[in-house]
Amino acid sequence: MEYPYKYILSRRINRVVQRYQLRKRLKEISNLFIVLVIVWFVGGTLTILSQWAFSAEIHNSIYDYLQYYWIVFIEVTSGFDVGEEVKILNNTSMAITVVMLIAGMVIGGLVSGEIIAIILNASKKAGFIPEAPSNFKFIDPIIIYGINEHIHGIISSLRNLDGIYRDILVIDKDADTVHIIDEKVYVNVWHIKVNTAKKNYLKEIFSNNLSRELQYSSTNRLFKKSLKSCRVIILPDQTKENDAFTDPDTIQKAMEIETFKRDIYTIVELYSDDVKKYLHQKNIEEWLNISDYSTRLIAQSALRPGLTTVFNEIMGGGSKGDIDDFNEMVGSIENIRLSLIPEQLSNQSYKEISNKLYSQYESPYTLIGFCKYLSKEEKGKDLLRNPDYYYQVNPPSIEKQDHFIKNYDSRSVRFNSQTILNKGHDNDLLIFLSSKDINLNHFT
Repeated sequence: MEYPYKYILSRRINRVVQRYQLRKRLKEISNLFIVLVIVWFVGGTLTILSQWAFSAEIHNSIYDYLQYYWIVFIEVTSGFDVGEEVKILNNTSMAITVVMLIAGMVIGGLVSGEIIAIILNASKKAGFIPEAPSNFKFIDPIIIYGINEHIHGIISSLRNLDGIYRDILVIDKDADTVHIIDEKVYVNVWHIKVNTAKKNYLKEIFSNNLSRELQYSSTNRLFKKSLKSCRVIILPDQTKENDAFTDPDTIQKAMEIETFKRDIYTIVELYSDDVKKYLHQKNIEEWLNISDYSTRLIAQSALRPGLTTVFNEIMGGGSKGDIDDFNEMVGSIENIRLSLIPEQLSNQSYKEISNKLYSQYESPYTLIGFCKYLSKEEKGKDLLRNPDYYYQVNPPSIEKQDHFIKNYDSRSVRFNSQTILNKGHDNDLLIFLSSKDINLNHFT
């Protein structure tokens, strides 16, 4: 992510402000200062009226009366009397100054209490992710809607794959209870605590916290025909005894998001494949059945010892999969990366592009396929999964493609190695295994 400097600076300031709850505290302190000014002005005016009514003979000009504003100011702000000057006050004025002394001490104590509260609040919240500023416009953040046992692993994996710069927002009624497991990993992770009983709370969040400056998003730069204002991961609440075949809470969350925001990429974690039928006609781009994935990996490890390590590294994990290895893992593990196709390689077949890349570069990567942009006509009826792009890994020759389709009814060879990429547009992508992002703009 390449954010503008103004955005980065504003986010840093907000990080400090939110940690110490400065907006709330400074507002309360400013209110106390307004009270202080009112007390000073009223006290000074009453003192002047008292001196004019009962001790006018000791004053020679209007400037002699104005000095009482200074006397009251000293008493209110410092809590001390003003020494010899107090002798010119009559009894009524003396009573007023005593009230001013007491008011000054009370207000001063309240201000000190607010300052102490700032420090205490920071220490109390230090172990939890900070609250997102209410009106800060995040550029293409990852939103995790819901909390369950997978949330820390998801945040860690996002950081391994995408670095620490993209913002992550956790939305839930208990979002303020999410612990910071590692300071380096949880930079730019925020929470938004919601009242689920409040109507249209999601609409408020999307209106107040999502930026329209989509061009700064690295993901939007790749998927140019599918610009999104954010990516939403919907997690089911595993503390509830949900019916595995209906999962009503997760479906409700998906429907709420669809209602309020269209330009969002939505990924849903489900309990069961059977729930998919409830999501048709909804704008859900991806669904993942975690239990199904885990059982497949267990079977793979039994039949092919060590293969799960390959899956783990491709998906952005380290050799140990431990969050403490974050710095070691970033930039050292080869995982799936996507790259735009430069103009010099456009309107050519995948095989031609592959040959040219390997002939020119000492490859710090492995080219494994391409991501084909699909028009509305090409998408067909399956509008649930990856609606705008199709991932073709290890594209076969035309002969092998025909063989797989005819003999095995294969669904993983929609395109072949002779497929022309960026034909009439510039939206197709190349898929690599690499330890860092690939930029082919300098290809000659």
